[in-house]
This record gives sequence, C-alpha cells and structure tokens, in this order.
Amino acid sequence: MEYCPFCDEALDKISRKLKRLENQNKKLRSQIEELSEDDELHTEYFVGSKSRSTFHRPDCVWVENLLCSNRLVEFYSHEEAVDAGYKPCKSCRA
Repeated sequence: MEYCPFCDEALDKISRKLKRLENQNKKLRSQIEELSEDDELHTEYFVGSKSRSTFHRPDCVWVENLLCSNRLVEFYSHEEAVDAGYKPCKSCRA
C-alpha cells in the first residue's frame, strides 16, 4: 500500500476522501444554482399606493411621492400587482 509522503495517510483513503468531496461540491454547486435562480425571481418587486390604482418599479420617479405616504403597498411580482387590481405605471413601464 502506498502512503502520502507528506501526511503518511494511505493514498487509497485520500482518493476516497477526494471523490466524496467532489460529490459534495457538485451537490453544493447545484444547490447554489437553484438558490440563485429563486433569488433572481424575487429580486424584482413593485410598489403601489392604497389610494391609487397604479403600481411602479422601485426606481420610478413617482415612487418618491409614495415613500412619504404610510399607504405604501409592495408586490413581489407583476402578476401579484395585476391580480390585486393595480395597473402598471406608464412612466416606468412596470
């Protein structure tokens, strides 16, 4: 049986550890990809007002007026805002 000259551990044992770590690495990478895809879906959100019927992107000029109000409503998707009865802003094209 061959041994590592640096740590005196059996090379076949090191080889098994390496394969196990490679498999763990693959699993972690796929989990990271799934999480990043989910995160991308939720990074865009929209805001509206309880007193108006339009919703906006957060960087829209009209949002400045909404931020001062306590009637701010957040939507986590375009569909959610439309389903709630809001219309997209024509300025920011939400």
